[in-house]
Amino acid sequence: MNIDIENRRATLNARELAEFRLGPQESGAGAGGLWRAQLGQVWHKEMETRAPVDLPGAKVLIEVALKGIWLHEDWTLVLQGRMDQVAVFPNRTVVREVKTIRRALPCDPEDLRTDYPEYFAQLAVYVALLPLQQDWLGQSISGELVFVDHEEGLAQVVPLSRSEAEGIVRKRVAEFGRFLESRAQARKRLRALEFRPAFTSPRPGQETILEELDATALRNKLIFFEAPTGYGKTGIALEFALSRLREGRCDRILYLTGKSTGQVGVVKQLDAMTTGGAVHYYQMRSKADHAINSARHSCDAVGGCREEIEALWMRSGINPDSLLASGTIDLDSIRALGAQTGVCPYEIARAVLPFAEVWIADYNYLFSPRHRMTFAGVPGFAPEHTLLIVDEAHNLPSRAADAFSCEVDAMGALRVAHELELAGAPALLRSAWEQYLHWLQGVVASEQHGLDVEYALRDLVSVVCEALVRAPLEPDDFTPDAWNTLWSALHLKSLLLNEGVEKLLWSPAHATLKCTCLSAAPEIASVLHEYGQALIMSATLAPLDNFRAACGLHATEGQHLPGTAIWRDGAYHMGVDIRVDTRMKSRARFYAATAETIISATLHSREPIAVFFPSYRYADEVRARVEALDSFVRIVTQPRGAPLEEQTTFIDEALLSAHALFLVLGTGFGEGIDVLGGKVRLAIVVGPALPEVNAAQNARMENRNHLPRATAFREVYLIPAMTKINQALGRLVRAPGQSAAILLHCQRFAAADYQALLAPEYRDGTVIKDMNGLDSWVIENTRRRE
Repeated sequence: MNIDIENRRATLNARELAEFRLGPQESGAGAGGLWRAQLGQVWHKEMETRAPVDLPGAKVLIEVALKGIWLHEDWTLVLQGRMDQVAVFPNRTVVREVKTIRRALPCDPEDLRTDYPEYFAQLAVYVALLPLQQDWLGQSISGELVFVDHEEGLAQVVPLSRSEAEGIVRKRVAEFGRFLESRAQARKRLRALEFRPAFTSPRPGQETILEELDATALRNKLIFFEAPTGYGKTGIALEFALSRLREGRCDRILYLTGKSTGQVGVVKQLDAMTTGGAVHYYQMRSKADHAINSARHSCDAVGGCREEIEALWMRSGINPDSLLASGTIDLDSIRALGAQTGVCPYEIARAVLPFAEVWIADYNYLFSPRHRMTFAGVPGFAPEHTLLIVDEAHNLPSRAADAFSCEVDAMGALRVAHELELAGAPALLRSAWEQYLHWLQGVVASEQHGLDVEYALRDLVSVVCEALVRAPLEPDDFTPDAWNTLWSALHLKSLLLNEGVEKLLWSPAHATLKCTCLSAAPEIASVLHEYGQALIMSATLAPLDNFRAACGLHATEGQHLPGTAIWRDGAYHMGVDIRVDTRMKSRARFYAATAETIISATLHSREPIAVFFPSYRYADEVRARVEALDSFVRIVTQPRGAPLEEQTTFIDEALLSAHALFLVLGTGFGEGIDVLGGKVRLAIVVGPALPEVNAAQNARMENRNHLPRATAFREVYLIPAMTKINQALGRLVRAPGQSAAILLHCQRFAAADYQALLAPEYRDGTVIKDMNGLDSWVIENTRRRE
């Protein structure tokens, strides 16, 4: 679907018009409905072979392309499609569409018309357009919908006259026209869009950045915007984007972040810049975040939320366009509306998306093959007319790789086997799954499986998937975990057959199998290239050549646009503590020294200190030593897997009550929380957070065996580790006048290769060799603040 508001022209295919709804639809082509599509293909072929017998005296044309124009008020609709069969008789022509249904046939034709209106609408488009084609002018045209019982293959033909078809098309076009008109009104509203600048007066370094962005965008579809944390990238990006939206250079802004904490800042900034519904936006959270448990509706993790949803939607009276009248609707209001009407809140949110000009969401909605259809199916969404902003982009390569990875184990597969039996699944599927289960039970632990294992797995999973898409299963017959495990076979198959991504097949334990994506670079590049303009932002894109390669981009692709913040010069006071070794094999010997260091820092600091660790386990070990040495030191460790709202609340409360906040590098607390600036002015980084050594990391090293080992180690281990540290430290100085003292607590931080990957302002700190030196450094830096 492509909508050209300025020229009042829309291009779409017959199915899009037939299925167009401004609201949620019941499940059909999702995981539980794939069997319908698969069987549909089988019966289409069967009906093709039957056609000469069923239509004596006719010349039967198969898969005939059709394109025509339909005028609606002052809109021009370009409709196109492909007709299943066109039967040409001497004095008439019949257009036939074949549709497979799960219903015993024959039955009352009126019931079919009532239950499958979209099928009749698709046929109606063909019947109404065909007489307008040059080769068919003046001919008698009618239609037939051929329903096929998916089990028996019995067929029932329901006729559709030309006059009836034209009536259906007019009704569908009128509904679509109302949507077009709403978009035209939105365009009019956006032309008059007024918004406040992100900053009342530019900070030092920001004076010309908007002009530079505009000039760069004229020459490049892809911009790498790299500026320090605290520079104001979010505000600058939104100001740039809103200007382009107002000027009609894009129809929509898609703002993606790698962590949900990052979305909070985007929403706050957008609210501060706009008022009164001048621009409509929605923050698309996860399905779990939208979930409710109420008297009228409780969310079902396996898909039951869409059962009977069209009827519920009609009764609810919800107008998704009006929900954004004030600019947006918050998550609590969406959930309350779901509880009140019985409509799943996540489906209400999806219905809102066509009417929002700005979408704020997680990477998964674009870069995960299992989630991208949420946006791809939104009416009017056209990537080529969308400005894509990817924030925290240093996380993109690893997040995309995670989305193209999969893990299965025999225990989960065994539960599925039991539930398939209870659900009365077809014998073919149960047999295929049993063979798959038996094979998984025999998988041995291995750092890397050979091609023989991969080919055997491909064959087994292909057989499972073939049986799965033919099986009329319903999600209500399974537990959520079993349903997800069952359909993960499709994801695993797609990964195994995807030659575009580097992957490793390995087993960390017996009867467990991992298909780990080592690099999703081609997939990232493919997505980025779809967009009319892409702004890739981070404080830590360097080394840029490595980042480009990790995203599958050519060495010269895109323009680098740096932003400088001179007010950060001298804001950091660094110390490098070489007394300890935090490597895995050595760190236990230095737990006590690390604990003493933290106690000393809390004694001299008037504010809480932040201590960043590579892992929760490391933090827990050191916390136990601190509490054993000094029970009066109050430590708060960041919670695991806390929802977005709880993360911010945790920080606020911890700053009031704790002497030390224990945080983990690379998490939302290390990269997404922006409230530490000016509040935490003494921080300790306990060692570089190098990635865990495992089979996947070894494979990444092996893939770089053409490079010197030091270079390969730098790319696979050092760059990701030091990026986490640069990100965490950047959040401690976010505005002019703020400062922070940082202790890098490990002898490795003094090494040249580690120093080189620190941001310039974090290099060349005071070297601390003993406890006296530590106390002197802490006292000096706390006094400097006073």
